[in-house]
This record gives sequence, structure tokens and C-alpha cells, in this order.
Amino acid sequence: MKLLIFDDYEAISRFGAELVAQRINAFAQQKGAVDGTDSRHALFSLGLPTGATPLGMYRRLVEMHKAGKVSFARVATFNMDEYVGLSPEHPESYHSFMFTNFFRHIDIDPSNVHIPNGNATDLAAECANYERSIAAVGGIDLFVSGIGTDGHMAFNEPGSSLRSRTRVQSLDAETIAANARFLTAIRVVIAGQVYEWNSNVIPFQIWGGDANFQNLIRRGIRMWEEVTCLRFRENVQATDAIRYVLEKGDSCFTEYIGRNGGFQDIIIGSECAEEYVVAHETGHALGYWHTHQRPDREKYISINWRNVLEEATASFMPFRSMLQMLPPAPPSQTWSSVPPLPLVLSILLLLPTLIRPMLPHINSSNSFTNFPLLDGLEPMGSEKNVLEEATASFMPFRSMLQAFGIKQVSTRRAPYDYGSLMHYHAVAHARQVSDFTIVPKELKYVTTMGTERMAFLDAKVINDIYCPNACSGLGELGRPLRCQSGGYPDPNNCNVCRCPEGLGGIECDRLQPSNCGAELQATDQWQTLRSPHGKDIQCFWRISANEGSRVRFRLSDGEFPCSYGCQSYVEIKHKLDIRLTGFRSCCYRPKEDTLSDGNQIFVIYRPNGRTARFSLRFIRQL
Repeated sequence: MKLLIFDDYEAISRFGAELVAQRINAFAQQKGAVDGTDSRHALFSLGLPTGATPLGMYRRLVEMHKAGKVSFARVATFNMDEYVGLSPEHPESYHSFMFTNFFRHIDIDPSNVHIPNGNATDLAAECANYERSIAAVGGIDLFVSGIGTDGHMAFNEPGSSLRSRTRVQSLDAETIAANARFLTAIRVVIAGQVYEWNSNVIPFQIWGGDANFQNLIRRGIRMWEEVTCLRFRENVQATDAIRYVLEKGDSCFTEYIGRNGGFQDIIIGSECAEEYVVAHETGHALGYWHTHQRPDREKYISINWRNVLEEATASFMPFRSMLQMLPPAPPSQTWSSVPPLPLVLSILLLLPTLIRPMLPHINSSNSFTNFPLLDGLEPMGSEKNVLEEATASFMPFRSMLQAFGIKQVSTRRAPYDYGSLMHYHAVAHARQVSDFTIVPKELKYVTTMGTERMAFLDAKVINDIYCPNACSGLGELGRPLRCQSGGYPDPNNCNVCRCPEGLGGIECDRLQPSNCGAELQATDQWQTLRSPHGKDIQCFWRISANEGSRVRFRLSDGEFPCSYGCQSYVEIKHKLDIRLTGFRSCCYRPKEDTLSDGNQIFVIYRPNGRTARFSLRFIRQL
């Protein structure tokens, strides 16, 4: 074995690309590859990985191909893995990953691309066919592989035999969490069918409050109804229902994650009674855990335990009491009726939501060129000053499960989204309003956290659970919808797709309509996009660069009312996964340029009735 150590990511990406190109070019000069006299060696066979690590290598190979330094016309590729249950067209599949980041930009024959079909009817037959395809080209000439944190290669988990062939493999918890960025990051804890509601029609009751309070509850509920197939029905006779209870004070919380059987009380304090708070707490009753408590949260945020408010301890159950949090199964269900894997679980825990504070020491309208709360900010995460009684709402769920000796929970596929309605804001339960308790690893998302809006993925996960087959017909197009970019048939109108914000059209194939947005092209010269005048407008722009290029951009100026969760903002989506909420700026402007992951960015402008403005500079980068 030859071990090479590189100084940085760019160096290893360059070495990997040059090695692959060198081996392909050397093979092309061999007689068998040139005249095809040996059909088994007419193609150079290349094993390829997915994930974050090889992206730099793929970009360099694309550049080398466009420069005429390597051709893939006589290359056959074999990808290492694919997720079971995802179609090749699914935006989170490894098939989509490879074509988006590599295959579409080179001259490879699509018939020479081999990726396991995770949606095959007979998985055993698919595995056998994959082995035959590898044998047909004479085996693998060069295999590029990554190594997981637990030593796994190509999802061959620790303990796998070296003689193992293509097969279906169950992943352990560390591997699932490590790959969360690309597929299975844990957003919700839905306690299996036992703790899901019996149907998409959910009974509820309102206890206390005047007509204004009761209408506020209904508006908060409607936030879910507008984007999902769920329907909430008032039923004063129901004994298995969500019960919204008005109490005095500033505590808003729910008692259980997921349906528990019987009354599911959601307490709404008079001082935190807001529509988005009702929707947030209802999310818990539907089965959502907090986004910032996911097992993979360390990759995205740090918790500053020193700043957690001591007076908030009454709103959290002490960690030493978590063993008491397992409720009995709902009536008419037994544990024996629950599939053994994944293990099902429902958690009893008070989950408070605080009123989002405006920043008192910042004027109501501010330039976001200076955000004093971030001045001198240091890395967070020290646990030596943790208040034991106040840690439950910040503790990652994996730590809670380990206390019970529980290894698996039911999860849903969704990447980490700073803009989820279920994510706390940066100063939640802080000792002082200027003390950060949650710090995003990418600081530009600091005012995205704690939004009052429903995120695209918040709704999609619920629709996947409660109405996955709501739109099984052909619709007005006379064929099934082909929703693009992660969109899906809208269960409230099966003739159109529900699209990630920024995209519109029947099948999410065009820019979302607005009276002030446009399609813009990034060139080799800097350009400036300036916001139009008007307080009650909503604008969508898409800035695109040529295939194989990216968009470099910077917010050069702006003025917005400053608040956590950004009620008035400019949002920029620059990730490959357009379903994710972009970073919203209203207080903090990144000081450095940002480079898009792909060849386009989306810019969303919402002054929401307030005086606001922004300027964004952009340019194409190869």
C-alpha cells in the first residue's frame, strides 16, 4: 500500500483527477482498446463514488475534458451504491447526483454508465445483473473510493466480508447521519404507524379563549392545511384529539411527539400566541422533532451552553428524568403490532417556543452591513457550563436515545434545513437577547433560523407520510406529472406540482412567476442586481451561468428591519438542492463572496410591507 498525504482538499482533488485521466489515456493507447480486438477490454472500467469528497475531482475532470485532455468515449463507469426505494429521477438519488455533477458534462456514452437501480422490483436479481455487467467488461480497471468515519467503503459496513458482492445492505446509525447532507438526514421522529394519526383527518378541540384566540388557532392550523393533505376537524366529542389550551404566560409547548392516544394537549400561552407558534407546536403533535436536535446537527450548528437561560429550566424536563418519557402505546394498539425495525418510540417532553425578540439595540430599519451581534463571535460548543436541567431542548436526539439503550428510531428522508419551521432562532432561551444559544456553522444562515414560514420540506415530509398516493391518476395532462427539481404532485391539486420556492409552472420547469423578477445570465463581467421599489411586492430571479460554470456573488448593500427569522428579507438559494431554504439576509451580510454549488442561484425578495432594499453583484466563474 502506498499512502499519500495532501495539504488540502484542492490538492487531493487535483491528484485524483490527474490519476484518473492518466489511466484512461494510457488505456486508450493500448492496442486492444484502440482496435477493439478484445471485446472484454474495449472499455476502460472505472468505479466511482458519490458524496461531498469526490466533487472537487469531478469538477477538475470536467475541466480537463473540456480542455481536450481526456475523453470518456471509451469508458464504462460503475457506481458503488444507490439507495433502495429511490427512482433514478429522484433528486436525492445517486443517479441524479452523478448526472448533475459529472456525466452530463463529459462525452461518456450513457449506455456505458452503470448505477444500481434502487427502485428495482427484484433487488436480488438487480444485484446479480450488476455483477454480470462488471464481469462483462473484464472487471474494474480503477476504483476510486471514499472511506467513512467508521471505516466503511461503498456502504460496506464494519464487519463486511472482503468476499462480499453487490447486495442490499442495512446502514448503521453513524453512516446514516454521515450521509445526511445528501439523503437521509433525520428531520423528524415519527413513531411508526402506532404513533401516526389514523388518517389525514385529525380531530381537534379549543379550550378557553375568546373568538380572537380561537381564530388564531384555526389560522395556525391552516398553515398546515394549505400545503399538505391534512385536514383538521373540530370535534368536541372526540376523545383522541389535539386539544389547544389557552393559559396565561409566555410558555407555549406540546406534551408529546406524535399521536399518543387520548387528548394531545398543546398549551398556548397568552404572551406567545402567534399563528406560527400554533403551527410549530402542531408540528410536534404530527411527529416532528426540533430540527436543531437532529443527530447530525453538529455538522450544521453549535450550541453555546453557557448562554442558555437558567430561568428556562422549568420549560425543560431534566435529562435524568428522560427515562420517564416513554408513554404507553395508544388504545387498540400493542407493541407486538409494531414492526421490530425500526424501533418505534414516542417521547413525552415539554417543548417550549419563545416569542421571537426584535433586536432592541438595533434600529427598526438597518443596513445589514453591520450586525453587532456577530462581532467577535468565537466558535461555540463548550459543555463545561451546561445547565443540566436546561439541556433537553438542545440535546441531540441520539444522546437521548443512548440514555435508553435505543439504537434506532423511525426516520424520514430530508436534509438539514435552517429555514424549517421546527428550527429555533439564534437566541432561543438565551440569558440575554445578545447571547447566541445556536450558532450556524455557515454564519450567513444566522437569521434564517427561527422563521415564521412553513418550509417546502416541512410540508413534503408530512405529505410523504399521510398521502403518498394522493395523486395516482393521470390528471389534466393525460399522463403522470413529471415534477422537476424535487417538486411533487400537489395533494391539494393533483393537476400541478408543488414546487420548491423559486420554481413554478405545472411541473416546476420554469421560474416562479412574479411582477418584478427575471431570468438573468452571469457573464465574465460583474453585474449588479438591485431591488425594485415597493413594499408589497414579491420577486423571484434566477441567475444562471453556462454548464460547467458557477455563479460567484456578494450582497453589496442592503437595508431591512432586523429580526431573527427575517420577516423582511432577501433570500439566496445557492445549493444544489433547491428544496432547501436559502440564506435570508436582513441583519447580517456575509463579508466574503459566495460561490454557487451548481450553475445557478435563485434570489427571492420579500419586503413584506416594510421599507427595504438590496444590491447583489454577480459574475460567472469557471
